[in-house]
Amino acid sequence: MHFRKKIIAIIITFCTIGLISSYAYCDDETIKMNETLKIAGDNNYPPYEYVDENGVFKGFNVDIMRAVAIELELDIELIPMTWEGAQLALQKGEVDAIQGMTKTKIRDEIFDFTDELVINSQAIFVRKDTSFIQDMKDLSGLKVAFQKGDVINEVIKTVPDIITIEKENQTIAIDSLLSGEVDAFVGNRLTGLYYLQKIKKIDEVKIVGEPMYVTKYCSATKNGNDEVLQLLNKGIAAIKANGTYDKIYRKWFGQTFTDTGERWRKLLYASVITLLISLSVIMFIMYWNRSLKKEVEKQTAEIVLKQKELDQSDRLKGKIIESIVSGIVAFDNVGRVIQSNSFAKKLIEKDIVDTMTWKELGIDEKIDITALECALNGDSLRKNIIWTLTNGEIRYVDCSIIPIKGPETIEGVILLLHDYTKEKKLHDIVQHNDKMKALGKISAGIAHELRNPLTSIKAFIDMIPDKLDNKKFREQLLRVVPQEINRLNSLVSLLLDYSRPKAPNPQQINLDEVLKDILVLISPHVRKKDIKIVNKINNITFWADISQIKQVLINIILNSIDAIDNDGEILIEGSTENKKTVIMISDNGCGIPKEKIFKVFEPFYTSKKHGYGIGLSITHQLVSENRGEIFIESEEGKGTKVILHFPIAAMKCE
Repeated sequence: MHFRKKIIAIIITFCTIGLISSYAYCDDETIKMNETLKIAGDNNYPPYEYVDENGVFKGFNVDIMRAVAIELELDIELIPMTWEGAQLALQKGEVDAIQGMTKTKIRDEIFDFTDELVINSQAIFVRKDTSFIQDMKDLSGLKVAFQKGDVINEVIKTVPDIITIEKENQTIAIDSLLSGEVDAFVGNRLTGLYYLQKIKKIDEVKIVGEPMYVTKYCSATKNGNDEVLQLLNKGIAAIKANGTYDKIYRKWFGQTFTDTGERWRKLLYASVITLLISLSVIMFIMYWNRSLKKEVEKQTAEIVLKQKELDQSDRLKGKIIESIVSGIVAFDNVGRVIQSNSFAKKLIEKDIVDTMTWKELGIDEKIDITALECALNGDSLRKNIIWTLTNGEIRYVDCSIIPIKGPETIEGVILLLHDYTKEKKLHDIVQHNDKMKALGKISAGIAHELRNPLTSIKAFIDMIPDKLDNKKFREQLLRVVPQEINRLNSLVSLLLDYSRPKAPNPQQINLDEVLKDILVLISPHVRKKDIKIVNKINNITFWADISQIKQVLINIILNSIDAIDNDGEILIEGSTENKKTVIMISDNGCGIPKEKIFKVFEPFYTSKKHGYGIGLSITHQLVSENRGEIFIESEEGKGTKVILHFPIAAMKCE
């Protein structure tokens, strides 16, 4: 009984101590949660954290910390600093945490880290024209910029003779690369791409080498500050569980900033591996099928050999007789000649005899060297060949290689050579005559294209007496009239070069400036009908020939003006989609009937009372020459929309 009392007393004592400890712990946590946590962050590390042009501290880390504070009902103070200053402030205890830091072995000895926020990586950035830097070791002896105190400093130290240039933040380091102060910048991959896209310099820089230092990115506290560390981990776990973290992540990282070169390299590697695997499988299947086929042939050859040779001979002779009007050479299933005709001998210029092989005929250079093998595998081949005789005479030959299929296997091959030289010459003459007729029609209708610049020039000349003292008018006169005279010259050149179109002279075009000139030219037409033109183009650039693009846009806008009644509206919009500039010109005019819309690009087709029908045809040709596309959407009575696609940048492959 006495022993039981002791046990009960001990249990009561432990329970009391536990309650007191629990109360003390809760009270301590309550105190902590009621204090204001000071949390530092980099003032220029987008998109993780940065101070924008309005002085607002924002970014992925900022939103995470605010979400944690709301979840735990904490008071926090977010303090933007330089990165080096933030680390020193945390080490001195001036702040309670840093909201985002890459975790490394060295830093883990100085700071405590929360659960990971994201996975981070570093990269080497160089200018686009740099080809001698491929990875980290190539930076030896070169000037390399990086953020002072950044994690990449641990990697750079391993490269001998590197000339390090420390910068206050990563954006300043990138600017030093763009200005040519340094040869490379090494830093956070996503931050670099984000800043380059923001300042529209992404085309001037590329990433080389593989991603480096792929590590966890976490919040950090001073070593031993377990209370703040536990609070932050608790808050991070809570916002991940309730979906707030996912919303913040999508907000800042939902749009991927890709390195085009890296993406294509990975795609190429994957394609090569897939191709090799596919070829291996195909070769195995072919070998397996061939082995089975040989085994079957071996077992049945003795029974059917005589009958097969007789059937084969009859079929080959029948084919030769049917095709006697052309050159014919028949081969057996191992590529030996078994029959030919005189026309083939004349064209091949050899005395073809039986048992000669395909190779001995010497036609591999004129006909695909694999053609016989393909035919023996059951595939037919047909191609047109420019056939040069030994005396230099040119012949145009339609070559057909046809397998002769037996009941079980391919029994032979027929080479059919049809000389169509005379037909081709007649065809070329007819085609040339058609072109000359079209040229005559274009000559009669070119006035349609000359009328626009002449009208503009006349309008300026008419206004000279009244506006000669107007400085702005004189500037426009001196700028626009020479341009229109040059365009008149270009139109005449286009007519003269119809049979051999001149290649365009592409350059980077600012659409705002082009439209400014065009709207001045067409202003008399706009005022005449009291038409409202809504220009929503803002900082749109693309690659094309500027004079040709002016002609294209003028043709389209004038067509819209013709289709609109008084007080109508023309809307001009622009955007960038999939590495292309998209220009849309819409009007609320009469529209085009559905059954006629597919004809609008045909030469000399027009629905106007006065017109030659070559404006849109020439427009279509100019758009194509500038590697663009043109589409028309229209509904009768409601209006028409013309959509133009042009490449943003010059294409390397012509």
